[in-house]
Amino acid sequence: MEGIINNIIGYITEYGLRVITAIVIFVIGRFTAKKITNIFRKLMERARWDVTLIKFSDEAGISIPYPQLDVHLKNTLNGGKYDK
Repeated sequence: MEGIINNIIGYITEYGLRVITAIVIFVIGRFTAKKITNIFRKLMERARWDVTLIKFSDEAGISIPYPQLDVHLKNTLNGGKYDK
């Protein structure tokens, strides 16, 4: 039983900071992506672009950064060694 507890504590100390860092990076990236998307949407509305195009670009703008964040999260969790 002690061996299992020691293994769990070892994993937490080894990967805990990486997981917390990855979550913080994801949250900051998501927040930034939403802010940038809102700025572009407002600019397109002021320029009186077509509503359909605004909605399309709004949805595409939010979904584009997530694969990049996913790669960064995997890279962070693997200690900087990400294989594609």
